[in-house]
Amino acid sequence: LLLKGSGHRTDIPSGCTSAAMLTSFMRSQTVLLLREKSLAKTSQNTYLASEKRCKMAEIRARHSRNIPALSEKDMEKLAASRVLVVGCGGLGGNIIEYLTRAGVGSLTVVDGDVFEESNLNRQILCTSENIGQKKALAAAERVKAIDPAVKVIAVCDFLTKDNASELMSDIDLVVDALDNAAARL
Repeated sequence: LLLKGSGHRTDIPSGCTSAAMLTSFMRSQTVLLLREKSLAKTSQNTYLASEKRCKMAEIRARHSRNIPALSEKDMEKLAASRVLVVGCGGLGGNIIEYLTRAGVGSLTVVDGDVFEESNLNRQILCTSENIGQKKALAAAERVKAIDPAVKVIAVCDFLTKDNASELMSDIDLVVDALDNAAARL
């Protein structure tokens, strides 16, 4: 027996010989199924509420020193915010580091350049090990090393008029950390 619209399958007991017995059995199965669905939905809602409490507890623990300056509601807003940082070099690297540590929930980091040896003394994300690596990838790795809960998207390309609209869609804040005026225009 397949209960309509439920995808729930059950076997009819061999003792169900009359239409009345079959109807009674089907009602009992429907009631059981509805109870299961109701419990599953309640359980899912409880799980989501519990997950939110756990996430907030994690945010509170990680960012407890922010509390004098930021309320719990402010920290929740930060955790839900989406920021695009264009440029992952000297200025961008520091901005990415501090936004991650402040509790921003989602970062999109954009840079088409690679680290060179001359970046070592002035770009916080540059190390001897990542010379030649794409700056956006190094930035994403650093974000994950600081806070694995932060959603980070690395875009290993330069910002152009062709990709700007797409990159800026569904973003709350755009940070310009570019190193030259031509790139801004």
